Amino acid sequence: MSNRNIFAGGLLVGIGVLLLLSNLGFLSGLWFLYALSLGFLAAYFMYQKHIGFIIPGTLVGALALFATINERGDGVSGAFFFFFFAAAFFAVYLIHTMHLKTADRGERIWPLFPGLAMGAVGILIFSVEQDFFGAAPLQYLNMIIPIILIAVGANMLVKNKNRTEE
Repeated sequence: MSNRNIFAGGLLVGIGVLLLLSNLGFLSGLWFLYALSLGFLAAYFMYQKHIGFIIPGTLVGALALFATINERGDGVSGAFFFFFFAAAFFAVYLIHTMHLKTADRGERIWPLFPGLAMGAVGILIFSVEQDFFGAAPLQYLNMIIPIILIAVGANMLVKNKNRTEE
């Protein structure tokens, strides 16, 4: 049996034990999330630093942190959900992709894009919740965002068409 099969089997047994303990009431849902996150992060550092482990490890950890703060506080802003997910992607960049020597620039910086997008959504949600803009500009937001998406997408299509014609 290969090391990969041993690891996959051990991972499934570990997740099953955590689920069983959670279902029997010995482990709360939050502890299950933390344990799952730590398991993925441990697998990342133990097994050749494969990116397939660090992404779920950081995202589940971010979800666990948000749920903990939300459970303990008196209703935390939904924007923090996006801030924590943005932080998870920045962690992937700092821990994994920034240090890749064999990859091109795009392969090294890709986690910054979802991180920045989630951070921007978090800022937008927080700004709306705190009424930083007032009501008037928000009515135009439903038109501005689709127009920006159309413009960026059209620009990408034109650039791709020009590259394929060369």
